[in-house]
Formats: sequence, structure tokens, C-alpha cells
Amino acid sequence: LDSQLRAQDMLHPPDSKPVGLFRGQEKVWRRSHVAELRTATQWRRERRCVREGERPLKTLRGGKVFAAQLFGEWQTEAAPEVPFPVEFYQDGGAAAIPGTNNFGNIELLDAIAVDRLPSNLVYLPDNAARSAAARLSVAFAPAVVGFVREGGLPKPKLGGAVVWARDAEEVARAMAEEKERLAIEEEKKRQERFKSAWRMLVKNVLVDMYVEDRYRGEFSGVGGAAREAPGLAPAPPAVLLADVL
Repeated sequence: LDSQLRAQDMLHPPDSKPVGLFRGQEKVWRRSHVAELRTATQWRRERRCVREGERPLKTLRGGKVFAAQLFGEWQTEAAPEVPFPVEFYQDGGAAAIPGTNNFGNIELLDAIAVDRLPSNLVYLPDNAARSAAARLSVAFAPAVVGFVREGGLPKPKLGGAVVWARDAEEVARAMAEEKERLAIEEEKKRQERFKSAWRMLVKNVLVDMYVEDRYRGEFSGVGGAAREAPGLAPAPPAVLLADVL
């Protein structure tokens, strides 16, 4: 039905004709005539590339600056296989990981993409791999394993990293230390949050006690006359808080 077509859908071929009418008004189309349009990046994930000179069939806007240009499968062709270099190191320095995108990430969106990695590259799925490789100063590429939407815009979801095979064992050892270090840091942050919440709770209780003791006499007078509570004036909250904490 026309009302069920999504923004990224398009009737193809252009001369498609409806097979009938729903309730005598809305056109009914064959599923085979409804094509899903995708961006050039989405087609690359399907191992296809948009042919040079093709113009987008639709442009979807999200927000003020984001615009997605959509293409049909008939505007694409099978993406050529990109040969990977076999050199591990050059001029004594770590060679960059091949096959990365413009942002320095490598897209591993399914198991097939992982299997297609050359034998001299290793995928480490643990998130600690990125920080471990960075601490060791070895070449690595963050792995994009999916996408999530934040604020209506797609954001890459990182999961692990790709490293050279000769560095994989060293990075794997460092990952255990890195996970332990991150766990200790997380525990410290948790303790700090706990202490902060405890201080706020004690402070609020002491302030309530101080206000009650300080102004009790003003609200307990008889015949409009104020009567102060006997005894010494209560200590201010700052003094009591310092004694407690």
C-alpha cells in the first residue's frame, strides 16, 4: 500500500503498475516492485559500490546539517577486492592497519567480514584491546561492529580492535592487566560516588536539624511572643559536618 511505503523505499522499475486498489482508493503494489534505497556507505557494507556518475534517487534529511543520499541497487556494482599489504613494519616503525575507513576504523559488521581478514591480521573482540594496544604503542584499528542512533543520527558502535598477528599475543597479555586496571579505576569511581552521596545525605540531615533547633523558639511562642529554646545555640552545619566526615 502507498501508506506503508517507507521514506527509503521506491517503486522500481519506474513503469510499475499497481495490481489493484485497497477499498477502492489506495494503490496496491507488488513487493517485488518495492526497492529499498541505501546510502553509499550501506552499500559498501554489502560489498557493493555506487558506480561513478550515479546521482542519488532520494535525499533524506535529519536535523539541520545531516542529509543521507540514497541509491538503488541497480546503481551499484560488486566492490573490487582490495589487496592487503603483507609488510608488517617499515623503517623500524609500526605499519598502519590496512583496510580502515576515513575515520581510522575497520568495519567488521558480521562474521564474514572477520573471516575475510588476511592471515597477518588478528581481531581481538575485547574492548580492552584498544587501550592495551595504545599503551603498548603498537598499531591497531578500532573495530566497528554495528551502529546505534543518538539524537537521531547514526553513531558507530566499537567492539575490540584489529592488530598485526605478531603483536596479538603481547596485546592479549596486556589486555588482562588493562582489564584489572580499568576494574580498579571503576571501583575507585564507585567509591567516590558513594562517598559523595553519603556526604550529601549527612549534610541534608544536619541542615534540617540545625534549622529545626535554631528556629524552633520563633514558632513556639505563646500569644505571639517568641520563646527561644533553653541551652546553648546549636552548632552550624559546617562544624557538625566536619566532625562527622
